[in-house]
Amino acid sequence: VAATVVAQAYASAAVAVYDEKEAAFNVKRRDERLVVGADVTFRIDDIASDLIVSASRTVNDSNLELYSYDRNLISIRLRRKF
Repeated sequence: VAATVVAQAYASAAVAVYDEKEAAFNVKRRDERLVVGADVTFRIDDIASDLIVSASRTVNDSNLELYSYDRNLISIRLRRKF
């Protein structure tokens, strides 16, 4: 089985400031989000497909606790191009 491996990493950061006050809290919402992740792609030439393994972490900090969260995501995908 012939295979090629490609790895990549990524990161992004964003700040979101909402125009209107949150009705329940009477304050403007402000979020700071950081996303980091990596993908590894295994090219499987024999079946003209890619096996992609991905992992990412998102941290969203908000001035309103209701909107603060951490998320971890792991995925495995099989992609075929034709």
